[in-house]
Amino acid sequence: MAKKVTQNELLAVALKRALEMEEFRRAKYVYLVGAVTDARLRELVAQFAVVARHHAAALQQLMKELNVK
Repeated sequence: MAKKVTQNELLAVALKRALEMEEFRRAKYVYLVGAVTDARLRELVAQFAVVARHHAAALQQLMKELNVK
């Protein structure tokens, strides 16, 4: 018989996956900042990287509060 997944387990998986996605997104934007030659586009991509960093920090804080490891 298959194990029933609890809401806490599902939340933990969702938060971990969301954090992975934000970290990947930030790394992609950081790479693009170095690759883009247009100054306005570079600034826009840099702002995207900052937002991704803030999202990752918020997810990490929530995971800490919920004791998700």
